[in-house]
Amino acid sequence: MDFEKVLSELKSFYYSQLVMAFFEITAIILAFIHVKKSKIGKLFIFYLLLDFFILLTGVYLHANPDIPVLFWSNFVNVTNITVALVEFLVYYYFFSKVLYNQKIKSALYIISISFFLVWLTYLFTHFSFITPRKTYFSYLIGVVEFILLLPPCILFYFQLLKTNSSLPLLKRPSFWIVTGVFFFALISIPYYLLNNYIIKEYKEYYFILSVAFFFLLFTLNFIFFLKAFIWKKPLTL
Repeated sequence: MDFEKVLSELKSFYYSQLVMAFFEITAIILAFIHVKKSKIGKLFIFYLLLDFFILLTGVYLHANPDIPVLFWSNFVNVTNITVALVEFLVYYYFFSKVLYNQKIKSALYIISISFFLVWLTYLFTHFSFITPRKTYFSYLIGVVEFILLLPPCILFYFQLLKTNSSLPLLKRPSFWIVTGVFFFALISIPYYLLNNYIIKEYKEYYFILSVAFFFLLFTLNFIFFLKAFIWKKPLTL
């Protein structure tokens, strides 16, 4: 590994990757302590572990001078949409447990299958029959994921307004999980849509924007996970 290259990249992104990794590890540890016995807790642990493993693998590959550029590009594209798929399915399973309306639950199931088929199509074809731009389509799939995550969040907030509960709002794990993914998805949409344009036209702002709208945004979502896990209550409450 070229450790100088690793340190240079960390510095370029203002060491935000290390901050993100710290909070992700902390979230994983708390999840193992407090929520590993529930099915939804295990799914969130799987999602966090997968994301962290891919992060470490990405650091190794990016810092290895023997890795071809094309292989690195394909790795990023495939792992991005794979994490997006796992993330999406875990959140949709979570929403199927916290939303009461049966028609909404059925819609979540159908959308989940559809998104899985999109992932499968990209994996085998990269949608080359539409465009040769693999990276563009991987970001586009990410945008679709975020757009599809917003309606269940809004429905959850409406449900909260209509439901009386003796449990304070800020002590409800489900509130923190939904709020984390809501802001994460909402803010990520414009960044994912404009990322390629920024790289080409405003490369001098690429690093600071990536820190603000990618690494710190992920970090904030992990902090919301910490808030959810720390209450030692079922995540669907």
